[in-house]
Amino acid sequence: PFEIAKDFSFEKMRDQAFGVMTGEPRHVVVRFRKDVAPYVRARTWHPTQQITELRNGDLKLSFRAGGDIEIVRWVLGWGSEAKLLRPEILRRQIADELRAAGRLYRRSRGLG
Repeated sequence: PFEIAKDFSFEKMRDQAFGVMTGEPRHVVVRFRKDVAPYVRARTWHPTQQITELRNGDLKLSFRAGGDIEIVRWVLGWGSEAKLLRPEILRRQIADELRAAGRLYRRSRGLG
């Protein structure tokens, strides 16, 4: 049998995760280029999000959440329109992933 811990809160777990995966909540800051700023601004990405408008039309989205894999994949999905500013550990993961992807595309043979 399975017993739910007495102090378990689904709402707390949901609000600390970026998607469905949980993890240690981190302060995340992503800068988006002005071309996609309207799309970012129009949606609630996380309950803790804060948006800062920048003079050149770009914006910064910040939130506190766990789920590193989902955060990294989400930022990568924006391509060159987004740059993760914080946390540094996720910046390194994104840089590593982009280097690995670049190697795949530079090879003359590969996935086909």
